[in-house]
Amino acid sequence: MPSNEGAFVWIHTAFGKRVSFITSIIYWFSYSVDTALYPALFYAYFKTFDEELFSTTPFQISIPLCATVIITVLNFLGIEIIGTLSIFLLGIQLTPVFIIFFWSLSTGRVSPSDWIKLPPGDQLSFDNFKRIALCMQVMIWSYSGYDSVGCIVEQLSNSKKNLRRCLIGACSLATFTYFTVIVGSIGIDKEYGKWEEGSLAKMGEQLAGPWLKYFIIVSAMTASLGTFNALMFPTSQQLKALGGPDYLDIPLLTYTHPRFNTPWVAIGINGVICGLAGALPFIFLIQLNNIFYGILIIFICLSAVRLRYSEIGKQLERPFKVAEANGMVVLIVIWPILICIYLIIDSIVSDWRLGVVAVAVLVLLVGVFFGCSIRRKNKEKAEEDEELVDEEMDDVTKAEISSNALLKKLRSFDDDL
Repeated sequence: MPSNEGAFVWIHTAFGKRVSFITSIIYWFSYSVDTALYPALFYAYFKTFDEELFSTTPFQISIPLCATVIITVLNFLGIEIIGTLSIFLLGIQLTPVFIIFFWSLSTGRVSPSDWIKLPPGDQLSFDNFKRIALCMQVMIWSYSGYDSVGCIVEQLSNSKKNLRRCLIGACSLATFTYFTVIVGSIGIDKEYGKWEEGSLAKMGEQLAGPWLKYFIIVSAMTASLGTFNALMFPTSQQLKALGGPDYLDIPLLTYTHPRFNTPWVAIGINGVICGLAGALPFIFLIQLNNIFYGILIIFICLSAVRLRYSEIGKQLERPFKVAEANGMVVLIVIWPILICIYLIIDSIVSDWRLGVVAVAVLVLLVGVFFGCSIRRKNKEKAEEDEELVDEEMDDVTKAEISSNALLKKLRSFDDDL
C-alpha cells in the first residue's frame, strides 16, 4: 500500500482504528526513548575526558540535561537550523572513522583473518553465548529506523523499484559505516571482547597520539548531538499528530509557533522526557526501546499476514508484494516475530526493572487511549445532543413563523371584512 503513513496503514487496515491508535502511541514512546539514548550516549563519551571526575552522579544528571536543553532550544527555532547543523555535524562525525580505517589499512594492521577469531583468552562457553543477546539488542537498535523510508513513499517516483533501492541503500550505508570503524578498530586492538565505552578513543591515542583521541571524543559527542538533533523534531511531529482530533484530541499538543512554525508544546514535552531519561544507563534505554519497538514490529508482521489472508487485503493495491504465495509471507515474518519475542523476554529477565517500567508505560498508554476514547464519545454525544436541540429549536422557530404568518392572514382577512 503506497502511503506516507508507512507501516501504520497496514495496522489500521488489518486491525482497525483502536489497535492502530495504540500502536501509534507505542511507536511515539519508542521513538522518544530512542531519542533519549543520545544525551545518554553524549554523556558516555563526555566522561572519557576524565573518568574519575565525570563519572559522579551530578555530572551523570547535569550533562545529559544540558545537552537536552540545547537541542530542545534549537528545535524550537525551526527545521532550517536543524538541517544545516546536521549536515555540518555529519562531516565531523565521519572523519575520525575513516582516519582509523585508512590508517589501520595503510599500516598493514587490517587482516581479514582477525575478524573470525575469538579474542585472545576467550573460549566458547555459556557465558560467552549470553553476550549474544546483548549484541542482538544493540544490533537491533543500531539498524532500527531504516524502514522510515516507507513514510516518504508517496514522494518516490517509480516507488515499486525505488523503495527497494532506498532500503538496500540505507542498509548498505549503515553496514559500511559500522564495517569501517570495526575493521579499523580490530586492526588496532584485537581483544574486542574487552571493548567498552571510550575504547575507540583509547585506540585513537594508541594509533596516532592524544590529538586523535580527543578528536574521536569530540566527534562521538557531536555525532550524539547531531542524531539527537535530527530525531527530536520528527518525534515531536509524531506527538503533534497524536494530539489531533482523530487521536488524542488535545489541541494544546498541536500548537505551532506562528513565527518559527514549530510544535513548541510537543517539542517541550519530548525535551522533558529526554532530559529525565537521559540520565538512565545506556543499555537500559536500549533494552527499553527494543521492548516497545519489538511490540510494534510484531504488530506490523501480523498485519502483513492478516492482510494476505483477508478479503480487504486482496483488494488493496500492493506494488511492494514480497511473495506471491501466502505461505511464504508467514515464513518471512515468523523470524522477526520470534527475534522480537526473544529480545523482549531477554530484556525483562536480565533486569526486572525493565519489566516494571514496560508494564507501567503500557498501562499508562492504554489508559490514555481509553480515556481519550471516552472523552471523544462524550464529546460526540454532546454534539449530537446539541444538534438535536438545534433541530428542535428550528422546528419551534418554523412553527412560530407559520403561526405568525397565519395570524397575519387572519388579520388581513378581518380587515377585508
